Amino acid sequence: MSLHYFDLQKPVFARNGQEIPQPNPLVLQNYKQNQELVRIQTEALIDEMLAKGKTGLSIRSVSSYLYDCVGMVFANRRAWIDIEHIYEILTNDGYHLISKDNLVVGDVVVYTLDKKRVHVGLVTRVHPNIGSIPNARVLSKWGKHGEIEHRLEDVPYYLGHPSEFWSERVPL
Repeated sequence: MSLHYFDLQKPVFARNGQEIPQPNPLVLQNYKQNQELVRIQTEALIDEMLAKGKTGLSIRSVSSYLYDCVGMVFANRRAWIDIEHIYEILTNDGYHLISKDNLVVGDVVVYTLDKKRVHVGLVTRVHPNIGSIPNARVLSKWGKHGEIEHRLEDVPYYLGHPSEFWSERVPL
């Protein structure tokens, strides 16, 4: 009998010790992909976004290991954590809401679609706004695709739009 990494899945905990639920590993087996296929699909998605005028997208990494955007941000790319647990994680890790104008590197962006949270990303760069356009860069994992660094607003439609901004910085 061979062991798969699904069999070795370990629990993930928030900073306050609360266990973060993870999906059944058997469910994730349906998402297992070849790393080369992940790269090809990620490049195709980037090309599709570029055709829609979304510039400044860059692939950071691709991996066949299964983790999602929440697992990238909060479990160091070691787990698939359903987005439905994002508020629990943010609260248990000591995050608080901030204004988009107060973003700094390391803050977290929650994306929503039709008032439903669907995606999360990590702020990697912040420059002064260009007029009323936020000039922040975000690193996020786009589902089964690779990790993409992108402008705050430049995600595929199904990943929603940036609607909440969270920080673990000590409030001033």
